[in-house]
Amino acid sequence: MKTTPLLFLFLSLIPLLPAEESTKPPIIPADETLEIEKQMGKEIYVDGTIREAFWVRGNVLMLTFREEKEGFIAVSFKKHREVLDEAFDGDIAKTLKGKSVRIKGVVEQYNYRPQIVITDPQQIDVMKD
Repeated sequence: MKTTPLLFLFLSLIPLLPAEESTKPPIIPADETLEIEKQMGKEIYVDGTIREAFWVRGNVLMLTFREEKEGFIAVSFKKHREVLDEAFDGDIAKTLKGKSVRIKGVVEQYNYRPQIVITDPQQIDVMKD
């Protein structure tokens, strides 16, 4: 059979083909603001411990990772509050404060800070201690 040697040749060349680039978003620590900013407009994972979690006038959820008023933040809005509270023991802000998390989303800039907007509870994974 002539197809067997050709098939063998083809299969032996497969390892030489270039591997596909990974499509998994990078994981960046929350305190590496410059690295996060380099990913502007792209989907990433951000790992860190939430220092403060609070609602501003009941309209905007702020999840901060640093004491300073700079660096990466995660935010959400009132229209998502019910589903977020339900997913996090009835009060997302209370539940997440002090927790180590991984947040997934597209990096945007707001007031000179990189941020990810949370619209779905599945964007937030609470890490095991």
